[in-house]
Amino acid sequence: MSYQKQIDKADILRYESNIHSPTTLDSASLYITASRMISGSIEPIDKNDTWNFLRSWYYCSGSFPEWRGNMDGSSHASNRNSPYRYFMKGYDTGQYLTKFNKTASLISISQTKYGEEIKPGTFIFKQNVINNGVDTPNNGLLKIIDDSRGNLYSPNPVVSQSASQSLSSSLNYVGNIWYEQGIAVFTETGSWSGSVSYQDLADHSGTGASWEIGFESTHTLYSTEYNLKIEPHEFLYTSNPSSRAFISGSSAVSASIMMSPFLRSSVSSSINDFVHFTTVALYGDNKDHPIMLARYPQAIKSDPKVPIILKLRFDMIM
Repeated sequence: MSYQKQIDKADILRYESNIHSPTTLDSASLYITASRMISGSIEPIDKNDTWNFLRSWYYCSGSFPEWRGNMDGSSHASNRNSPYRYFMKGYDTGQYLTKFNKTASLISISQTKYGEEIKPGTFIFKQNVINNGVDTPNNGLLKIIDDSRGNLYSPNPVVSQSASQSLSSSLNYVGNIWYEQGIAVFTETGSWSGSVSYQDLADHSGTGASWEIGFESTHTLYSTEYNLKIEPHEFLYTSNPSSRAFISGSSAVSASIMMSPFLRSSVSSSINDFVHFTTVALYGDNKDHPIMLARYPQAIKSDPKVPIILKLRFDMIM
């Protein structure tokens, strides 16, 4: 037989925490898409639609009508704020938006892979760049990483816009990333090595090489912790059928032995040393079916003198 006890609400603790998982996706993955965006493109039309979407929501404000026409260069970008940035965590942390031109390359990642956001500072794009069968400098491995502020830059460029500034500066950055939307955009129109353009990355249009991205996904872990206290006088009974007995001469059948209130004489005198448990069940309104079971790897002995405190934790990712 089993025994039940009401849990005090003060002994239930709920809290949340973030967990991060390393994720790697290559160019053949179904969970990422890469495309080249071109302003004014007619065929295919989606290249122009995607370009207009990024311009309106990420690189400029829709309240400025002069941005609705053709955009020659990005001289106005530094004076405009993307409306979408104000819905993002830490939008005002130094993200550069000054290089959005008539062409760009987009990488979009499925939310099933990055969860709530890409952890800032963990994004990396790698591509083996080959030109006419000959590896480029740096062993042909081009890298682009993020600076935790929404900017992308190459840590190993052969050519940089400004050698006097850091690789992640406003002059040397090569694109942007929006962590909560899983979007990375290469906006730099210059080249990584003099012959390899940033605009040709990820779409196989100029390098003919495979590529991959890596990052840490973010999920909220919802935890519920139960602190269960067993007093010395509680749960000093066993449901082990081998411990039960019937009164001599009883006509009860063996199937009902679990309901017998009598213990075998061989264990009745040492019951305090006999009772162990391996499972704790939590119930809701339905007292017949538990909603959660906790099983211990080894039996825990009930103590008639000292309280026992059990800690159970239930973790869930939405």
